[in-house]
Amino acid sequence: MREHLKGHGRVCEVPTSDCVGRVLAKEIFAVDAYPRFDNSAVDGYAIGTREDADAGRRLRIRNTTFAGDVEAPTIEPGECIRVMTGAPTPSNTFGIAMQEDVKRIGDFAVLEEAVAEGSHLRLRGSDGGVGDVLLPIGHRINAGSRGLLAAQGIRKVSVSESVSVAIVTTGDEIVDEHSVPGAAQVRDANGPMLETLGHSAGVVQVTKIHWPDEFESFCTELFGLAQVVDLILLSGGASVGDRDFVPRAIRELGHIHFHGVSMRPGKPILFGSIGSCLIFGLPGNPASGFVGFEVFVREAIRSLEGASECAPMWDEVRYVGTHLAMGREDFQRVEWRGGGVTAVSEQASFGLRSLALARGLARLPADRDVFDGDAVSVLRLPGRDR
Repeated sequence: MREHLKGHGRVCEVPTSDCVGRVLAKEIFAVDAYPRFDNSAVDGYAIGTREDADAGRRLRIRNTTFAGDVEAPTIEPGECIRVMTGAPTPSNTFGIAMQEDVKRIGDFAVLEEAVAEGSHLRLRGSDGGVGDVLLPIGHRINAGSRGLLAAQGIRKVSVSESVSVAIVTTGDEIVDEHSVPGAAQVRDANGPMLETLGHSAGVVQVTKIHWPDEFESFCTELFGLAQVVDLILLSGGASVGDRDFVPRAIRELGHIHFHGVSMRPGKPILFGSIGSCLIFGLPGNPASGFVGFEVFVREAIRSLEGASECAPMWDEVRYVGTHLAMGREDFQRVEWRGGGVTAVSEQASFGLRSLALARGLARLPADRDVFDGDAVSVLRLPGRDR
C-alpha cells in the first residue's frame, strides 16, 4: 500500500494559535536561545568557586535574587547569593546548593553537602541555541511543540493542508442516527464512528454522505466526489453480494490495488484509487470498519499529510486468556487486565460495545494458538488510556 501513499504537497500558513494537530511542512528554527539566560533550577544558594563548594563551608549570604530580577551580581570568594527558581545567576556561578542541603545561620549559609560543578544550573541555550532546528518537517504539532513555538515568539507556521476526507455510507437499510428506523432498518453507526476516527487522525475537513444501492448513480456520484477530495471511505458494499457495488465501480472508474486481506474482522477491505483520490472500501459491519481504519486508513492519512510518524505503534504485551488460531490474523479488541491484555465484550464483526470499551487491538497470529502469558503485539488505540 505504501507505494501509493504520497503526500499531497499542498502547504498553507496558519497562526500558531490554530496549529495543534497539523503537520509541519517547513522546519522550525530557533530564533532565540532557550533558556534565554542562565538561571537557577531550584531555590538555593549560588556558589562562585570550587573552593567554596565543599561540604562544611560557611559562606556569607551577599543578597537574594528572584525570578524577574535583571541583574545578578558577581559572587565574591567566601560569599554566596540566595537565588530563587528561575532567577538569573551570576556569570561566575560554579554551582547551586539546594536550600534543603544548606543550614542557614543568620547572614551565613553552611553547606551540609558538597556542590558539584554546574549543579542545578539552567544554562542559556541548553534546550536550543539560535539557528538550531527545533522541530522537523513532518512533525505533528502537539501541546509540547505549541509551548515551544510560544517560547520562541513564533506566530505563524507552514503546515500541510489538512487531508479532505469524504465518508460515504451505503445501503438502503441505513437511516440517519436521529431517525426512527423501520422494521428492517438500522440507524447509521458507521458514519459517525468513521467521522470521529477521522477527526482523531487530525483531519479537519470531513464530509459525511449516504448513497442508496443503485449502481449507475453510485458511479456518477463516486467519480464526481473523487475530483474534489483526497480520500474517500466507502462504508459497506465492499464484499461480493449482489448489491456490493464498490469493487465493480472502482474497477470501472479507476484502479483496485488490493481487495481482501487475511484478517478478522475486515476481510473484504478494498484499497483503490480514482485519479489522485485514494479510496478505501470498508466492510459494513462496524467492527470491521473500525479495525480497517486503525490498521490501514490512519496510516494513509498520516502519509498524505506528510507526517513523519507513519507506522502504527505496536507493543509486545502479555496475553491473558486463550485464543485458538482461526486461519486468519485476528485483530482482537482488548482491555488491560492483570498486567496484560484480554478480549473485551462481543468480538463478532457486528459488535459495537467492544469498540467503546477496547483500549487496544491485539494482533493474534493466523497459524498459532495463543495461551495465557504469551506475548502478543498490541496496537494502542489513540486517546484511550488504560
